[in-house]
Amino acid sequence: MALEEQNLRVLGLLIGLTSRWSRVSCYKSSVSAKLSPRLKYYDLIFRKTACLFSVSMKLGAVLAGATEVQEANLATYGRAVGLSFQIVDDVLDLTATEDVLGKPVASDLREGKATLPSFTPSTTARRATAR
Repeated sequence: MALEEQNLRVLGLLIGLTSRWSRVSCYKSSVSAKLSPRLKYYDLIFRKTACLFSVSMKLGAVLAGATEVQEANLATYGRAVGLSFQIVDDVLDLTATEDVLGKPVASDLREGKATLPSFTPSTTARRATAR
């Protein structure tokens, strides 16, 4: 579509998205070591989920002929929706039934995937112990 219409902005957005996705697995072991667990988590879910929502919203704006401000606002909204989606997915992984999820409960936790609930209780426990 981007090539057919010769829309280089669309092509650039898609290339950027692909680049972010391809760096998710490499990122886990290198840069993330320098961040706190919470920042690692938010950065990871941005790279694997929220960037898709953000770019999708911005692509729609570009194709509709929106202003740059509108494009930026929709990209920000898409990021927030994507982050929210992933957080809800992580919470449901621990609280919903297998019938609701369509996969085994706590599968992300068993597979060692970084999820918000996987480190939040330990953070809460540390704060309580410090008091």
